[in-house]
Amino acid sequence: MRPRLSCLLLLPVIAACGKETPAPVAAKAALPAIVEPAVRTVKDGDAVRFLFDSPEAYAVTVTVRAQLQGMEADRRLPLTRSSQGAREQALFTLRPVPGGAGGKYRYEWRWQCGDAGGVHDGAQAYLLPLAPGADYELIQGAGGSFSHQGASFNAYDFSAPEGTAVRAARAGVVCATRADSDRGGPTRDYADDANYVAVVHADGTVGWYLHLRQHGVVVEPGEAVAAGQVLGYSGNTGYSSRPHLHFEVYKPLSGYARRSLPVRFDTGAGEPQALEQGRYYQPAAGR
Repeated sequence: MRPRLSCLLLLPVIAACGKETPAPVAAKAALPAIVEPAVRTVKDGDAVRFLFDSPEAYAVTVTVRAQLQGMEADRRLPLTRSSQGAREQALFTLRPVPGGAGGKYRYEWRWQCGDAGGVHDGAQAYLLPLAPGADYELIQGAGGSFSHQGASFNAYDFSAPEGTAVRAARAGVVCATRADSDRGGPTRDYADDANYVAVVHADGTVGWYLHLRQHGVVVEPGEAVAAGQVLGYSGNTGYSSRPHLHFEVYKPLSGYARRSLPVRFDTGAGEPQALEQGRYYQPAAGR
């Protein structure tokens, strides 16, 4: 399940919004209140201005789509923007078509963690994202036939007993979590049922940790995490045929689309390396 929020507005000003709500977690006094990404509209005479608020702690990418009748936009739509710490950031304005008899519009929007304009640091070495002290089989690697195609082509599935500590492969800021699901199974019917943690890195890419157990997330949005820090505990939720951890690094292309990126891992065997499906890897203590 992607960490997104969508909103629909119909004239005359009837709005319906829905968002994924993570399970409640204990508040941490040191964390500032998180500003939820939000697209808002402001009427200005016969024009309608679209504005965007974004969180202070991490970058997000939003896309707004619209269907117009008798109205026109001053920017090409759909419109995608990446933003961090913005308040009332101007996106675009709608106005009635000159000489028309009025107009109406319908719009929707979604957001994803990360910066669509970011450039991945190809020299970055990632930690193996599981607790040290055990060997973990890479049961599905990049291009795996079970589920690693399309947007998740460059993803890695590590077999891990349920309850194994999941640790940050790279430092960043937690952008989104889910921990309330108790559903999982080997068909796409369960694709929206995974628990997860998404961490935005300094270059705007996102580390995505998927299939965590119910109530198995120990961090919250806005929290800065160090490489190696425990994020939660592995499970078998979502589209999953066995207990394991799905890890990928992706770049948002829009609020609706993403592309996973090839990465290399510090395995303790010299230079960072790409991982091979079917091999076992042991995270080193201190790495």
